[in-house]
Amino acid sequence: MLRGRTERERVMARRALAAAVIAALAIASTALGYDYAGWTANASYSGLRGYLRQTAVSGGITSGAQAVWIGTCGHYTTQGNCTEWVQTGTFQGVVNQFLNSPNAVHIYYENMDPCGTYYARDLGTPPSADYFYSIRYDNAGPSTFVCNGVPFSGYTYDYTKGSSSTPFFFGVLSHSSGGTQALTERHSPSSMTYNFFGCDPGLTCANSGYGLDLYFSSWQLWTTSIASTPTQYDPPYLHTYNSRLAFKTCPVTC
Repeated sequence: MLRGRTERERVMARRALAAAVIAALAIASTALGYDYAGWTANASYSGLRGYLRQTAVSGGITSGAQAVWIGTCGHYTTQGNCTEWVQTGTFQGVVNQFLNSPNAVHIYYENMDPCGTYYARDLGTPPSADYFYSIRYDNAGPSTFVCNGVPFSGYTYDYTKGSSSTPFFFGVLSHSSGGTQALTERHSPSSMTYNFFGCDPGLTCANSGYGLDLYFSSWQLWTTSIASTPTQYDPPYLHTYNSRLAFKTCPVTC
């Protein structure tokens, strides 16, 4: 599907094979009743990285799900709904047939690409409770993809985790930047827990060596000096610790 770079041709061949297994799927959030808490950067950025920690719901989640994620929306409709996204983080519960882990917190990724094809995979238990995740545009410029026989320009996003700089997945969006978010997401009627973004492993969330980073040509600290919008649906509630945008989301006021 992708022309010009041999390595990316191999990547897209794997994506095409995955598409044969994973049918196109759009999650109808308004119908399911999704709740959120976290932060959204007001300007367009090309990536986000940092430590995430999701606390498991004791006894499991048999209906709905809870997810803790970072991601970028590549295109919004006039109603503000996201139609393309790259996303990674953790989840517990039942999202769909591809993300189904009611009893434990698992790593996952998603990409709804410009063709409307949905990619998702459960990557199993995080190696540590506080684990590092990153998504960013690869700075390689536009590449040619084909959607239903029609070529279009798309931009590749690298997904990495832990200490590895080798991407474990390549997502595609129609833009090299977009609406960048770090959120807890609850699919009603699931239970909620305390979840943490940009905190150190000991949950000293005011630690000046931690926080989330935004990407636009280079990484920069996401601080409260960058125009951003907080979200909390009460619940989940939101508590921000310091100017470096380390925060937690909570099932009760926090």
